[in-house]
Amino acid sequence: MIIGASQPTFIPYPGYFGLIDFVDKFIFMDNVQFNERSWQQRNYINFNEADHLLTVPVLKKNKREQLILDVEIDDSSNYVNKHLKTIERAYKKSKYFDSYFPIISKVYNKKFKFLLDLNLNLVEIFLEILGISKNIIFLSSLKIEKYKNAELIYQICESQKCKTYVSTIGSKDYLSNYNKIFEKYNIKFFIYNNATELEFDNKHQHSIIDLIFKHGPETLKIIRSNFKIV
Repeated sequence: MIIGASQPTFIPYPGYFGLIDFVDKFIFMDNVQFNERSWQQRNYINFNEADHLLTVPVLKKNKREQLILDVEIDDSSNYVNKHLKTIERAYKKSKYFDSYFPIISKVYNKKFKFLLDLNLNLVEIFLEILGISKNIIFLSSLKIEKYKNAELIYQICESQKCKTYVSTIGSKDYLSNYNKIFEKYNIKFFIYNNATELEFDNKHQHSIIDLIFKHGPETLKIIRSNFKIV
């Protein structure tokens, strides 16, 4: 069995879905510490061939140590309308804009209280659009909160009787001493890269909505063709 895991991020980049598609089980790490100004609350879209950052405002006062599942959205800035207008301006001329924008808008307009719920609902509709159906588990349901870094990943694998774990390149630094721990427990550890940044010439990978609006039904094929174990 192959497992992957990630924090629930906001309108994730294509590689996020490449990982979910590749593994047998995917773990949403919903009860780890929230990282302010991370991908958990923001992501890039392509606006006039330049990077444009969309950020979901959250309540931060006296909440410095909160977990992801406890983070509340600050909707006083009317971010929903701002995001939707920006997305429309950026992609309204794209081939598949009319097919998918109403679906995305419907999720946004639910006006969630918690960031986790917004992120998960968006991920779910993208999975449906892509045609990906996977066994998804929440870390909070596994009751292994006291572990961190590579030891936490080992505990996840142990709970699922898994001997193969696939990680993003960015998580390699986070998983300090992973070689020693994974070798000790005979867990195979692989890193993947998703090179869909070749779709554009800008610095950052863009949200999945960029590929979906431009390529529609071909999006999953593009993701799979760029998914590489390195």
